[in-house]
Amino acid sequence: MKLISPVIVGLSVNQINIIINTRLASGLPNGNITAFSYASLLTGAFYGTFATSVVTVIFPTLSREGSTGDYEGMKSHMVKAINNINMIMIPVTLGIMILRYHIIDILFKHGKFNTYSVEITAIALLYLSIGMIFYGIRDVFNVSFYSTNDTKTPMVNSILGIAVNILISIILVKYIGIAGLAIGSSASAAICAVLLMKDFRKKMGSFGGHDMISTGAKLILSSLVMSVAVFIMNNYLSKYMVGFKLELLFTMLIVIVGAAVYVTMMLLLKVKEFRYLYGIVANRLTSFQN
Repeated sequence: MKLISPVIVGLSVNQINIIINTRLASGLPNGNITAFSYASLLTGAFYGTFATSVVTVIFPTLSREGSTGDYEGMKSHMVKAINNINMIMIPVTLGIMILRYHIIDILFKHGKFNTYSVEITAIALLYLSIGMIFYGIRDVFNVSFYSTNDTKTPMVNSILGIAVNILISIILVKYIGIAGLAIGSSASAAICAVLLMKDFRKKMGSFGGHDMISTGAKLILSSLVMSVAVFIMNNYLSKYMVGFKLELLFTMLIVIVGAAVYVTMMLLLKVKEFRYLYGIVANRLTSFQN
């Protein structure tokens, strides 16, 4: 029970932040609670789809290495997990930020969910999506601490993150409304991630931060080039996105082109995690053809 209770607190930080922000949103004009809930639902769905699987897969490996004292192996797999999550979440985050209006239009704009509802949901989604990059880093470090039977450190950092969210949200909501709540939530995730990295380094020593920074820089550059392509296409095609079917079609086209640009950039920059994945897929396709 001593180990389980801190784990529950550490894993519940997102849900606790959502509950707090929803309560704070109740003091805003009508529609803000719904908007924040939908934006939270979208970020949770994107993160759950693309990143949670990586954390789930890596947990048994980290647990085995932590229990056997193979800390160097644990550090190596931890950095690989973070790089793989960043390889997905950085471009996804930037894509969501650019295409947020179309995403919300396609999924929610019907019935009482009008243009005003789209606008305030898009504001919340813009700032909430930033936190997704830090969710992955935070969760991998949480799992790494759990693997060494240290549940206290993630719990303490989670409580600090929740406190930061409350403080920032209370201050900013008075001035910028729903955007303040979203910024508070993302800031909470960022601070948790930074504190966990700091504590892990203090406890376990160097963990390959140089590799993480080097790969992260390549992923950010690739994502920025992709974002330029997506932004240009979005600006040009938006005037043709009249009606649900055309908006869905052109949004899918933009996503496909953006993904192609991103993949090309990773190949040019020789991102090793992607080259490894690309090699596996290429070998399987070759074997299938033969």
